[in-house]
Amino acid sequence: MARIPGQLDPRRDMRAGPQAIRIAPGMVIGACQAPRNIVIMDATGVHQRKWSPNLTLDALIDERSAAEALGPASQVSLVTPQGQVLTRPIARWNRLTSGDADLPIAPGASVVISTPGLDTAQKWVNQALPEWLASRLPGHDCQSWQLDAATLPDTQVQ
Repeated sequence: MARIPGQLDPRRDMRAGPQAIRIAPGMVIGACQAPRNIVIMDATGVHQRKWSPNLTLDALIDERSAAEALGPASQVSLVTPQGQVLTRPIARWNRLTSGDADLPIAPGASVVISTPGLDTAQKWVNQALPEWLASRLPGHDCQSWQLDAATLPDTQVQ
């Protein structure tokens, strides 16, 4: 299951045809209330944190480190509201981001701090959880609608 962010603008679509995304039967479209928080998942549990302007991934890692919530974790995955997964090392000396290159965190993002473990199941969870979150709609009070081929005009179906 994949999520393709797009903007449905009926006024623009009537003028020029749908350009943001190609609508096809079987697709599910959805919308949510805009989120005001971020979700953090680490070895201590699932936490919600109020989003603030200029929040970055490095600052959040430092914040979780100060709360002693990182443990022996070695990487963090940022799941953007658009469904992109960005995985980075945690240790300060090998972070790929610093200064201007630090990753901003948008409201509705999820941050998954890998949980330690050498077994196959734990490795799978560390990889699969961010990918699964990327397939979900961000926010709350979400609604979705499955598009039916019978209700779509022939020009939309490929």
